Amino acid sequence: MASAAAVSMGMGSLNFGLFIKPMGDELGISRATFGWASTARQVSSAGTSPFVGSLLDRFGSRVMLPVSAAITVAAMIGLGYMHSAWQLIALFSLMGLVGMSGPGALVTTVPVMKWFVRNRGKAIAYTSLGVPLGALIFLPLTQVLIDAWGWRTAWIVLGIIGGAIIIPLSIIFVRRQPEDMGLQPDGDVAEEVEEGSDPTAPVFAGERSWTTAEAVRSPVFWRLVAVFSLVALGVGTVGVHRIPAFQDRGLDAGVISIAAALDAVAAGAATFTMGMLVRRVAVRYLGAAGFGFLGDSECADDLHDHRDDGLCLDDRVRPWHRRDAVPAELHMGRVLRQGTPGLDPRPRDADHPDRRRRGRACRWICP
Repeated sequence: MASAAAVSMGMGSLNFGLFIKPMGDELGISRATFGWASTARQVSSAGTSPFVGSLLDRFGSRVMLPVSAAITVAAMIGLGYMHSAWQLIALFSLMGLVGMSGPGALVTTVPVMKWFVRNRGKAIAYTSLGVPLGALIFLPLTQVLIDAWGWRTAWIVLGIIGGAIIIPLSIIFVRRQPEDMGLQPDGDVAEEVEEGSDPTAPVFAGERSWTTAEAVRSPVFWRLVAVFSLVALGVGTVGVHRIPAFQDRGLDAGVISIAAALDAVAAGAATFTMGMLVRRVAVRYLGAAGFGFLGDSECADDLHDHRDDGLCLDDRVRPWHRRDAVPAELHMGRVLRQGTPGLDPRPRDADHPDRRRRGRACRWICP
């Protein structure tokens, strides 16, 4: 799962902003069109998440992850041959059908939740290390490919690399849930199975089994939906346009790609820390701290263009927020951000929806 998360950073997610300016300049596509393409991907992902969640519970990521990768690779190759705005939106909608990155990455998050109960936070923390590693590799690599061969070839090459890594690894190593192999979550010793019962059904004594209907009737569940929706609205908008905005200011694209990669590294470090703390500190406090840093980071970005609008502390308090410092601090304050598993308040403890229906439960939160 960590490898898949790492590779997905180069499959039109975190590196998308590096393509906007060269694609827009060559094809005459407006920035608004790229925004609509990102929106189309999210809407497509939201619409299919309920079905993807059910399929994950039934078949597991061993089947769904290669299918997701294959569809995403096909869309990326198509991006290398596109010529109009409607093709961009259509191909991003196709990628959204099986989104492999961000908070809606069911194909990479659900398996971890099925394999771990007590140590779920720690497991997700280690898995999340794939994101900063992938960012360090694929963001600079994306810019190198664009500079060397152009954005069309970059899309195709990155798609082929992603498919070549994800598809064989998922087929060889990924399994639906530990019970399919006669194991138990967290490496526990399997208990005896009563005669006539399902041998693949989870028997972990510390986990309460909730049906999907019970989960969606929980007020906490819908509060999570609201929180993730609002955060995605704010962060998603900035995430699409921040890289080309800095390029418009004359900053070097290579420097921006490295700065954006360091942003992901900072987020990954905090994610790992939060994952280690999640069993000791209440998730509500970790989440509040994370979203507080996130809001402060967005406010600081606004300060660069509106120094006197009163939205943030002024330069006497924040002297380091200089316009010429933008590349080095490109959202570095966003050490805890939307979609990172360390502050992800989706179920981690045993007293939450049953692992057998984990995909069906998470499918409603992720959109």
